[in-house]
Amino acid sequence: MSRTITFDRFDFGLDIRKGLSTSDANRLRMLTNAHATEGKTIRKRPGLTKVATLEAGTTGLYAGNGKLNTFYGGTGTITHANTLFAAHNVRSPTTAALALSKVHYADVFNGYIYTAVEYTSGEKRHHYLDGAAPGATHIADANCPHTAQVTKISSKIWSVGATGDTVRFSKTNAPRDWTAVSDAGFLPVGLQQTGASNATALGFYQNRLVVFFTDSAQVWQVDVDPANHHFLQAIDVGSERPYAHANMAGDVFFLSPAGVRSITRQDVTTNVIDTDVGSPIDRELLKGLSGILAFDVTNARAQYYRGGGQYWLYSGSKALVYTFSRTTGVMAWSLYTFSFSLDYMDELNAILYIRSGDNVYKFDRDVKTDDGTLYAVDIEMAFLDFKVPGILKHIHGMDAVVTGSCQIAHRFDARSPELMTDPPVTISGDSRPGYLLPVELLATNIAPDIHNYDNQEFELHALTYYFDTLGTE
Repeated sequence: MSRTITFDRFDFGLDIRKGLSTSDANRLRMLTNAHATEGKTIRKRPGLTKVATLEAGTTGLYAGNGKLNTFYGGTGTITHANTLFAAHNVRSPTTAALALSKVHYADVFNGYIYTAVEYTSGEKRHHYLDGAAPGATHIADANCPHTAQVTKISSKIWSVGATGDTVRFSKTNAPRDWTAVSDAGFLPVGLQQTGASNATALGFYQNRLVVFFTDSAQVWQVDVDPANHHFLQAIDVGSERPYAHANMAGDVFFLSPAGVRSITRQDVTTNVIDTDVGSPIDRELLKGLSGILAFDVTNARAQYYRGGGQYWLYSGSKALVYTFSRTTGVMAWSLYTFSFSLDYMDELNAILYIRSGDNVYKFDRDVKTDDGTLYAVDIEMAFLDFKVPGILKHIHGMDAVVTGSCQIAHRFDARSPELMTDPPVTISGDSRPGYLLPVELLATNIAPDIHNYDNQEFELHALTYYFDTLGTE
């Protein structure tokens, strides 16, 4: 007797924890350049539109004061023709001619930008752009550690101490002053450690300071009055990467040596705990360039994209993207690939901007190319047994509901996943009112492989298969 089965929930996204023939239908073996939606469909990611090619000599890209801010060293002057951008001279106080190599941190503090930069010589400096002349923007206070790991919280700037076992903080509302008695000072974070004692990164969680170490993290209650600073608790997972954390939906998402984790509150006990939000991708992520994802974690950075409800972990020309919605329960990973490096990114007015070299692009829902270059959507499902495991089936047809068009092929032997039907079937729109799409396979299970490569919108809504069982159930 002929049977049908429909797959119309794709809410778990990329999940490669289980084997090819044991994973669920809504957990995908590959999801490239698309993401799970609140409707539990799979939609092609937005494309990129070039906003500007910036004048040479600057680096960084940070949103603040209504602008996208860039930075440069040396004694010259750079002005961006595009008024969306503002270039800032952060001249080295030791060697005026030095150019910048990196911008480690930048944010608005009391209406002005505070930044931590690194020059081509390796020298690191903090600067406060409060109207001082280019040669005088640097923080001159000897107690400022001038390290790369910086954050702001409780009306103070915080930075890892020069030796790594302290976290120093500025005077309240005075980021140039790191010495004021009873207002500026340091936290002795190394004294609370039983393992690694050098802090690697700083973050914050619900107005609490989070200090990361390679093997753990500390949560501190901090305040404008240093007398109220106190250690709250330790968490037994840390981070080696100084820029791979971001605040999202009230939690701190970060890259740990075990994978992506988040710090959240356990409501029953009010304790702060870590959650393994990255477990669907941990195994392949930690393989680095040798894994399926081929993702290099060494220089990974993180960005919270509020306009898309997404945490981006990016490195090189790839981004692992976690789409999250408390309302619909969508918590799904996907992989975005680009034809150029992702050097810096930030969000301004709900638009995500990406810098690659001197080119700046915006993430644009209205286009489906990267500045004219096509990108492929690849969706690979696990081997599906249609809820009749171990039984040979005659799968003779299918229907699909998609927006746009795609090609669908099928793997038919989990022992040899490279075997695939050829040529693939091309599908456009809703096939249900028309003729049945042929499949014609004898197999115990099959794995749909879906490919889109054009400049149009694409969304996968549902797949329906028609089959007969050929054995005793």
